[in-house]
Amino acid sequence: MNIAFAAWGLEALIQGNWRFNGVFLVLSLVAIIYKASKFTRTFEVELAILLILTLLFEPMRLVLGSRSTKLTAIALLLLFMVMSAISLVVGLYFLLWQQITLRLETALSYVFVAI
Repeated sequence: MNIAFAAWGLEALIQGNWRFNGVFLVLSLVAIIYKASKFTRTFEVELAILLILTLLFEPMRLVLGSRSTKLTAIALLLLFMVMSAISLVVGLYFLLWQQITLRLETALSYVFVAI
């Protein structure tokens, strides 16, 4: 019974993460476009990391997480956890190591790291 409840909780978090990733992508793109119009610095690296993270890496991670909870496959769950750690490092990059950040990006990154 506890395993089923834990799997349901993880699946609920994964579904919420799908929705948040869409919001994160749109608002981060708006912030990067705004920063590019106000500052002379180029933002290709941040844009590339953002697009790779939200369009390629995160969907793969979330599909693996969802599949591992439904199949109760330990190997897939471990891969999901490793990918989550990588995602956490990228979230920390957007939170701590960006050179120019907006309050909107900081708030989004806090939520991204928390999820």
